[in-house]
Amino acid sequence: MTTAPRPTFTAVDVAERAREMRDILAGTVHKHLDDMDRDQATLEQDPDVTRWLWVPHERGTYLAALVPHGKRWAAEVARSCRDDHERAPTPYLVTPERVTAVTWELAVAMIEDLPDPGYTVVDRAGSTLLQTREWRQALSALEHESDALALTETVTGQVLKTKALVSA
Repeated sequence: MTTAPRPTFTAVDVAERAREMRDILAGTVHKHLDDMDRDQATLEQDPDVTRWLWVPHERGTYLAALVPHGKRWAAEVARSCRDDHERAPTPYLVTPERVTAVTWELAVAMIEDLPDPGYTVVDRAGSTLLQTREWRQALSALEHESDALALTETVTGQVLKTKALVSA
């Protein structure tokens, strides 16, 4: 049995979801509309991320990818919104199909269900140079190991960052 691939965000999807998000912001007191421009650019740059946690609040917006690499940020957004705001803002699930208000209980459950992130740094031959759960350690290895070529998310295999190698 094969599973159907998850739909990715198309340019049309991003434009439609951004319009929905702007409509939601229009109904709130919101000083930082440039956050919405940043959020839209983020959706455009990561079309393969199909689930996002989006939280508009009195000081701007938070947008967190619901993927293993985004788990720590999403958890911090949830903690901050629930603990640091006088009135917890409404979280939204953004998918290619729609923007949907969700409860904090559901948002936290989605975050907790994500696998913990892991990172692999590989060389040009595809051999593993490093596996770690620490983003900064993986990034440092990519930047400083002369043979390092790419940093991937271990769970999904998604390439998160590459570097150009200079031929000798």
